[in-house]
Amino acid sequence: GGGLVIAVSTDLPAQLVSFSLPSSDVEVLGVKLWIGSISNSPVTVVNVYSPRGFFSDSWLDSLFSQLSPPFLILGDFNIHHPALGSLFTSADADTLLNWISINNMCLLNMNKFTRFQGGQNPALLDLSICSADLFRHCQLEVSLDQYDSDHCPIFVSISGFGDRTVKVRSYINWRQFSNKINDCLDNSLETQSIEALTLIFHSCSVSSSHRFSSTSRQHSPWWDAHCNYLKELKRRLLRRAKTYPDPSNWSAYKKMAARLRKYIKTRKRKFWERTCEETARSHNAFRIIKAMLSKDGTPCSSHLVLVSGVTLTSPVAQANAIATSILKKAPKQIIPMDFSCESSETIHSRSLNIPFTINELKVALSKMRNKSPGKDGITKKMISSLSHSNLFRVLGQFNELLSSAKVPESWRMSKIIPILKPGKNASEVNSYRPIALTSVLCKLFERMLLARLLKFFLQQNFFSPFQAGFLPYKGCDTLSAVVLHKILSARARKHLVYGISFDLKAAYDNVWHDGLMFKMLQSGVRGNVALWIFNFLLDRKAFVSWRGISSSMFNYNRGVPQGSVLSPLFFTVFMQDIFDILPDDVTCFLYADDIFLLISEPSIEEVKNKIFFCIARLESWCQTWHMEIAPQKSSIINFSSRASPAGFHVPFGGTNIPWASSVRFLGIRFDDTISFRSHIDQIKRKALRKLNVIKAFASPRWGASASNLLKICNACILQSLEYGAHAIGMTNKAGFSSLQTIHNQVIRFCFGLPRWTPIPILHKISREVNITLRFDKRFMSFFIKQCSTKDFSAVSSSVSEVNTVVSNYIFSRLPCGAKLIKYFNLVKLDANKIIPTSLPVSWEDFSNFFIRTQDFDFQQKSLVSDVTKHQFSEFRSHLPSDMIILASDASKSTNATAIAAVNFSTKVIFKGSIHNINSVFTGEGLALALAISKFTCEFQDYMILTDSKSNLSALSNINFHSPKITLFLARVIAHALSICKSLQLVYTPAHVGIHENECADTIAKNALNSPCILDWISPEDATSECYKIIQKRQDDIWQQSKYCVQFHWLDVFNFRKITLPRRLEVLILRFITKTLPVNAVLHKCRLVDSPDCGTCLIPETCEHLILSCSKYDLARDSLRASLGCIPLSYDWLCDFSFNGSLKIRAILAFLCLSGRF
Repeated sequence: GGGLVIAVSTDLPAQLVSFSLPSSDVEVLGVKLWIGSISNSPVTVVNVYSPRGFFSDSWLDSLFSQLSPPFLILGDFNIHHPALGSLFTSADADTLLNWISINNMCLLNMNKFTRFQGGQNPALLDLSICSADLFRHCQLEVSLDQYDSDHCPIFVSISGFGDRTVKVRSYINWRQFSNKINDCLDNSLETQSIEALTLIFHSCSVSSSHRFSSTSRQHSPWWDAHCNYLKELKRRLLRRAKTYPDPSNWSAYKKMAARLRKYIKTRKRKFWERTCEETARSHNAFRIIKAMLSKDGTPCSSHLVLVSGVTLTSPVAQANAIATSILKKAPKQIIPMDFSCESSETIHSRSLNIPFTINELKVALSKMRNKSPGKDGITKKMISSLSHSNLFRVLGQFNELLSSAKVPESWRMSKIIPILKPGKNASEVNSYRPIALTSVLCKLFERMLLARLLKFFLQQNFFSPFQAGFLPYKGCDTLSAVVLHKILSARARKHLVYGISFDLKAAYDNVWHDGLMFKMLQSGVRGNVALWIFNFLLDRKAFVSWRGISSSMFNYNRGVPQGSVLSPLFFTVFMQDIFDILPDDVTCFLYADDIFLLISEPSIEEVKNKIFFCIARLESWCQTWHMEIAPQKSSIINFSSRASPAGFHVPFGGTNIPWASSVRFLGIRFDDTISFRSHIDQIKRKALRKLNVIKAFASPRWGASASNLLKICNACILQSLEYGAHAIGMTNKAGFSSLQTIHNQVIRFCFGLPRWTPIPILHKISREVNITLRFDKRFMSFFIKQCSTKDFSAVSSSVSEVNTVVSNYIFSRLPCGAKLIKYFNLVKLDANKIIPTSLPVSWEDFSNFFIRTQDFDFQQKSLVSDVTKHQFSEFRSHLPSDMIILASDASKSTNATAIAAVNFSTKVIFKGSIHNINSVFTGEGLALALAISKFTCEFQDYMILTDSKSNLSALSNINFHSPKITLFLARVIAHALSICKSLQLVYTPAHVGIHENECADTIAKNALNSPCILDWISPEDATSECYKIIQKRQDDIWQQSKYCVQFHWLDVFNFRKITLPRRLEVLILRFITKTLPVNAVLHKCRLVDSPDCGTCLIPETCEHLILSCSKYDLARDSLRASLGCIPLSYDWLCDFSFNGSLKIRAILAFLCLSGRF
């Protein structure tokens, strides 16, 4: 062999490790190192060399069984796999990667090549593997200097493992801060400016802050300062009890120890619940995972290299160099501006310039996150601590800034933090992405202005249906679905179809401010708002914070402001006029800075003419608005189904755009055959990398539970597999099979189950549906949503087009065709009857509308029925005599749903059934819509009584993301308010004897068998119904499997009710799935030579081990005693529906006493 060596410094205690492994040509050398001043657990370092890359399961399992965490496995494994960047898969590569995955080990390097040899592709042959508990302490760096070898040196550093660290922490006493800030503002008679408010915030935060030093070793992620505090008290009480051994001292120590254990248990549970909740709803889920692992984003090297080759070592020079690389020179051209309102004032533009309301402020504040503050140090939590009266003070300052169009200087200043781009060289100055921190007060103002601007642009239908990005009701999946449908329609018509993807150079940083303002004015934005935006972009300043050093302040007058809430909308408006310069028969798709043209014509001459014409127009547009397209990073692809020429020159600015066999648009890789194989290979590699990182959460000591791990993996991995389900659902069985393999691997990791666990049991215990049904679920949710938002996107019309054109049986599996119709037929759903989406209504525009949910005494839930009824009678008697009283209600049974509306002034009743898919919430909303549309037709005062507080609350907090029935009801109300004198919606408690409510409820129940009165269907309820059908299909698969009868206890088993440490939880899960590593199972996997029990000489199964093996008679007697049951049955032990916690404790005690697991 090649020979192995491990050199250890004489300063480190070390011990050679011997391994007893099956015969193989793989060479192994191991050593134990004691790292850190207080580490009791040594780190085992293993050096491996495989000359031919051959590995067997038995050899790998034998190696792992002789290792104990923490460990680090390094060496030349000589394997090739696409997940490691290779173009092919070597013989035993899957075996090795599966071994790493099954045993919850982590790969430190999956994207940096380590071997470069002339005439061959670079490869990643030298792997660095570590145990999960060591992953967050390891840093890996690959040197580019090969030292005359074909392998690159790899540096693996372990930091913070086993060392005590001293940290100085500061925290704010928020109750004290709230009292101080509110008292200070209440006692101030003068109106505070923004600068004065900033000083008050700063002084109150300083006086309410407390600092403390924490000396401790590296703890689990959920460990906090209070844990340190209780741990220190426990130590003090223990020392006292040992010094003065009095029963009272020992009792105090035990109480403190119990208190610490209880707090740790509660803290751990809440930490993982909050983490999973944040991860599941975040658009940057994987970033959260990396941040939680405490991976340092600062570079390892101490120098920076400029583009010119100059090396900088001074932190000040480095900070200034990064600032210079960010700075863009503004064009000298100036456009004259007219900000006056008189030239083109409309109703919608006037609404932009009216003063902000307190409701707008509170809504904007509720949508903000408590993120890093700007230079002023004000956070969102500080602003939330203000009282209602002091929020009015902030609102007054905001309105003054709006009316005067002034922008405070601190709002135009940014603190820029350079973050290393993934996979980039840390020593190069261009490898850093600037992240700007701006004032939170400014962001609050911007968010209020953003809501108005969005509503203004959507009311004007300013944006094209083919433009998305930072706009409501449109997303990446919206445009990618239309792209696919357009390509399929063109291929079905036998047209030539070509796609061109354009890449804008530094798109956000190159926006011309004068050009942006010109386009804003052209769109109709006028008056103080337009002038404020102009001043907001004028004379902006920033500085770079780098390694504790700040660069010089520099001005930048080009590009949308980094970190600004308004910047995405600014850029979207700036790019919108691209649609005006292109021909109508050329489809342009625009998502932020991603431009994709789709050209379809019968002949190649027409295609070429249109391509060259569009490129000429885009070149002219770039010159006019000072933007630049990189032709080298752009690409052109031929999607045609029939033979057509490709490879002809397509020049842009003197450089030819390269041809490609696949192009990536909005996260989906479209290949020229529309097979999506390259896309599936790409997401598989990404899924394996993410799973490799998440394994660090499965530490046996502090790791997350199976329930929390499944939530994290669903958010980070499985959702990425499902992304683009409407497109990649076209793939064949092989594509679904490869994705299903990843899905099964994720479930095995979450539940700690071995590779021999049957697939149906995996899906049953995890309550997960298979990947095909997951795609159906995601696809149905997407298309039902698109049927509702058809007025804002082009997906619904493109579905109809492709379904009428595509008739070939090959396309019968398309999500846009067969599956859509199939599921709609199963739930008896008409897509045209789905409630359409409308824009949210601003109630501030209507002074004659009121929503009353907590205004009257009878609306309190704590009152008894008689008191509520009496108080409502008193309220009813004081109403004006000409007030028209209406009531509405809904009723739902198993087979029907009905609504009713009653006019108590005219005794007129409207009642009838609605689609049974609709929920009670939707039914109550439709009942309100029925009452308003039928009765509010005169100039009168109306009051509608309803017991649906949820509908009224949804109306009060209406926004773009509100349920569709809420948006629909708001539109009905807005129409009625133009007719009636006033309208009040009043909440009345249900079933307390209020006559109007009881009457409407009785009529609704009697109308369950009545004819249909409204045929609208809520998209949320339709999606939920499709989910039920998909879950039923998964249940049918389980019922048809051979394991259904053998593992009948899994029907009632709920893994979320198990609250055990990770190691014990995995043991219980393996017990109930009969996947414990007994000889009978290991022999099937060729891991042992014989399936027999060494004592009884019969096959060693899980039943034999638990129930009859003579070797464990003593442990079995203890099990019987714990359960109070002499005859034992494996089925009875696995049924946790009765005495579940007692059985779990007894089973774990038995397994621990056996010494096998």
